[in-house]
Amino acid sequence: MGRLVGSLHAGDGGHDVTLLVNAAPAMGLIFGLGSVIVALAYGALAGRMLGERTGTLSGGLLLAWIAWNTGDLGMILRFDGSAATLVKIAVEAALVGGLVLAGTALIARMASDTEPKATRLGDELKALCTPASLAGMAAGAAAALAIAWVVAFDGMRGQALMAAVIGAIGAGAVSRLVAMSLADGHPARLMPYASVLLAAVVGPLIGLAVPGAANLSSAVIDGTIAGPLLVEPLDWAAAMLLGVPIGIGWTAAITHSAGESKPAEAR
Repeated sequence: MGRLVGSLHAGDGGHDVTLLVNAAPAMGLIFGLGSVIVALAYGALAGRMLGERTGTLSGGLLLAWIAWNTGDLGMILRFDGSAATLVKIAVEAALVGGLVLAGTALIARMASDTEPKATRLGDELKALCTPASLAGMAAGAAAALAIAWVVAFDGMRGQALMAAVIGAIGAGAVSRLVAMSLADGHPARLMPYASVLLAAVVGPLIGLAVPGAANLSSAVIDGTIAGPLLVEPLDWAAAMLLGVPIGIGWTAAITHSAGESKPAEAR
């Protein structure tokens, strides 16, 4: 599937493309979304046999390989930097991220070790609309964007993907901590993943203000382009499955340790 995405070309024949920013956007969507579906199906199968964490890791690694076959967003913005390009990337992020969000629920539902069993997707999406979940999503997205701003200096595949994964780890931890501080009980299962989706959509739109659509090319040349503008939608999609569970695990460890310390202090 990565070869199909890697076969996409820009208008000048180069390979610096996204699924929508290329010479054949319709074909890019077909190849890209089809590849994401295959990766999620593989993750769901692995989760069914070996557990939820193995399922998300398996799907995320396959998505990372697919993302590796896309282009350098810095080069794309250098030669095709415009408000229309930024909007296309944001739309692509919404499509790919929304598909991965649904796939995450599928992996959890099919996983052999998920307890209690995941609820229906509609119920999980409804749970994202509570004030605590919305606050957690906003905080997680802000954390992911801030980390990407610090980590990504170049659109090279490895650096952009790593910025997304580290950002997703931060989003998984921060979003749950914020949501848990505002409401009793466990936060919505999909909320940390949705925070990365939000970051993926907002990231390219930052360029409309900083540095501004008219200054994208010069910002890339000067090396002052904002980090979130260098992260591909497929990078964020892979990071949702690779990074968010790590952040969730860190939060669980922190809250568990805090819960154990309270009885000890009381004694």
